[in-house]
Amino acid sequence: MIMYYSIFFILIIIYTFVQPAAPLASSGTVKSGSYNYWHFFSTILKNNITLDVFEYMIGGFSLFTGTFIELFSSNIYEAIIMSSLDITHGSSSFVKYILPQFFPETLGYVFGLSIALVMTDIILSFTQSMIRNEKSQYFTQRTHDLLYSSGFYLILSISLLVIGALIEAGLGIYNF
Repeated sequence: MIMYYSIFFILIIIYTFVQPAAPLASSGTVKSGSYNYWHFFSTILKNNITLDVFEYMIGGFSLFTGTFIELFSSNIYEAIIMSSLDITHGSSSFVKYILPQFFPETLGYVFGLSIALVMTDIILSFTQSMIRNEKSQYFTQRTHDLLYSSGFYLILSISLLVIGALIEAGLGIYNF
């Protein structure tokens, strides 16, 4: 949690003081026409779960290296968008359109990162037990406990991503 939010807030401070190449277009008015809440919700949820599962959680198999690279690059992307929105439309646009879904989504990502850390811990524990020639009973008990925690983190992560997508789809009617 400290790593995720510290990277994000450092980048948002940096990019807030850098002029974006092209500000985000926004009218702040309600869109008319073909807005479909459930289609928008499913698109957002699919994107969030793809980022969380395939880029954060699975990165645990690379001993957190791939996860850290993806964490840093996605935080750069988010910080550029938010700072551009802030520079173009002021901080009230951030509070109205970004902040409501920001914390559920990012906490969902933090729990995804926790699963990657658990996977890394399991791999390193296996390697350590093989090097030390320990009995497999210690490793299996430790893995069982870690997988139980990992399952709990997975439920929290997916639940928070669903909540964030519901909120973001609700705000999606605004063309900001």
